[in-house]
Amino acid sequence: MQVQKFHSLSMRLLALTAAWVSFVVGVVAYTMLLSWNAESSAAALNQVNEIKIHFHRANVFTNTNYAPEMFDEEIRVSNTLIKGLHDIDLWSPFKVPNTPDIEDSINKATQVWETQARPQLFQQRENGATIDTEIFNSYTGALNHLKDRIEDYRVRYLWQMRYLQTLIIALAIGSLFVILFLLKRWVIRPVNKLGEVIDKVRAGDLSARVNVGTNDEFGRIGEGFNRMASRLEDLYDNLEAKVAEKTASVQEKNTNLSQLYEMTTFLSQAVSIEDMNEGFIDRIRSYTGSDACAVRLVDESGKLSIVASSGLSGRFLELSSRESDTDAPIYRAYQKPLPTRFDLLKGTRDTAKELVKEGFQVSYGFHIRNGQTSLGTFEVFFRDNRDIASPAFRQLESFGTHLGIAIDNHRLNERERQFAVVQERTFMAQGLHDSIAQTLSFLNMQVQLLESALAGNDKQMVDETVKQIKAGVQESYENVRELLLNFREKIHKEDFKTALLTVTRRFEAQSGVSAKVQFSGNGPNLTEKQKLQVTFIIQEALSNIRKHAKASQVEVRIMNNRDFVASVRDNGVGIDRKLAEERKARHVGLSIMEERAKKIGAELVIDSEPGKGTTVEVRLPEENRKND
Repeated sequence: MQVQKFHSLSMRLLALTAAWVSFVVGVVAYTMLLSWNAESSAAALNQVNEIKIHFHRANVFTNTNYAPEMFDEEIRVSNTLIKGLHDIDLWSPFKVPNTPDIEDSINKATQVWETQARPQLFQQRENGATIDTEIFNSYTGALNHLKDRIEDYRVRYLWQMRYLQTLIIALAIGSLFVILFLLKRWVIRPVNKLGEVIDKVRAGDLSARVNVGTNDEFGRIGEGFNRMASRLEDLYDNLEAKVAEKTASVQEKNTNLSQLYEMTTFLSQAVSIEDMNEGFIDRIRSYTGSDACAVRLVDESGKLSIVASSGLSGRFLELSSRESDTDAPIYRAYQKPLPTRFDLLKGTRDTAKELVKEGFQVSYGFHIRNGQTSLGTFEVFFRDNRDIASPAFRQLESFGTHLGIAIDNHRLNERERQFAVVQERTFMAQGLHDSIAQTLSFLNMQVQLLESALAGNDKQMVDETVKQIKAGVQESYENVRELLLNFREKIHKEDFKTALLTVTRRFEAQSGVSAKVQFSGNGPNLTEKQKLQVTFIIQEALSNIRKHAKASQVEVRIMNNRDFVASVRDNGVGIDRKLAEERKARHVGLSIMEERAKKIGAELVIDSEPGKGTTVEVRLPEENRKND
């Protein structure tokens, strides 16, 4: 593991850097130590010279002409300096070098000072005698000897510093060449080799390989480059085959998408389930190249009946219609979640034998689904023993899902259309009941009165009754005409404003009452269903005004903002709420308007008081305008 780490270029560079930094730090530290010692020696020399100076000053101050304090100060300073020669402070640069010969010289100088020179100075101060020359020379000689030893020590360190500096210069030059050599060997040469091979590959020589010859990072880069070059060479050599393979795959996907688009487009445009199944079979046979195809749908009794087929004989269709037991292969396949493959040659039922007789060998059954609901199956038949690939399987399953959705949607639309017809018939019956039926009941009563008047030969009653019958017939005619015009509105595809103006003008012609129409707002347009129901509500409101309100002024206002509001206001006799509730079962006009408003998510509000007119307002909130 350690050898592998050392082979790493980064580890070698780190080790080399650490060694060089350690060496430089060591040399600098040793140089500082030599400089420190040389500085200490110089300071010690200065201190020895200062001792000699203070000794001479003390000798001078022994003269009684000088103040005793001056002599005492010199003696004190000399004592301090002599004592300082013995003190060793590692953090102070002003210490005497600590060697045996210097230590002996210090001891000798100290001994001469304490035993001879200092007592001689005190005696000279007290007696006025002159100093002994032998003592003077002995003390100064000891100090000079100490000074010479320190000077030798300092000179030796200065020479060591010179040698060391010379060595640093030599090592710096040598290390520069070593670093350049290692840089060239470890970095520059591998980079150059890699660059040469890259140039060859760029020039088209995909067989070029790099051989760095090391196990470091550049070696691994070289191995990776070689693998990449080999892969590139392999891709280039097999490019044509791969391009053909990818092209075929893309073409297959495009074909599948085209088929899927064609199938969905056809299913969305088919007008009936029969046309849907027939077109589905034709396209499946075209897409798969099958020899026959059939669509089975579950009927109300739960039987899978063939509703469309192509390429199958009448005999097979007859046998298949008889095969109703749930143990039949097609029923078992219908109950399974996945498509089923049928080996017809191994079939034991009459339907399978008939297919083999007609030359078929294999068939496949696929589900027709809408979500989780199975509506039936479709089968494709082949006269050869063919296997369908997985992509084609998924495509056929998708076709079955689209057919199931289309069939379900068609059935829902058909039920919705039937429901709409039933609902409109209900509204028509309600309208007939609310208008014509009541008028006919009135006419029946008048006919009975006419019979009584004729039997009693009451001419005045006869004339009055005939007049009432004529008025009733005229009212029935107007009611029938209004109903016919109202029902015709759904057929005409007029825009909302034009349709509303048409309804209003017809009301004016029938009632002789002026109707004012106002439009305001620039909100979104109503849907076709909303337009139709709002138009019918306004028609019903105008019809009620014509029949019951006895109004002289009518105002229709349309406000199309975020909310849609349509109102019909008159100045007629108004509505007695209590009376209206009592007659609600016989007069269903208000109920019809409420039901139409609920169909589009709107709210119907009727504001009326007897003698103060009536306002019918239908309000469609913003959140319900997009629901239809």
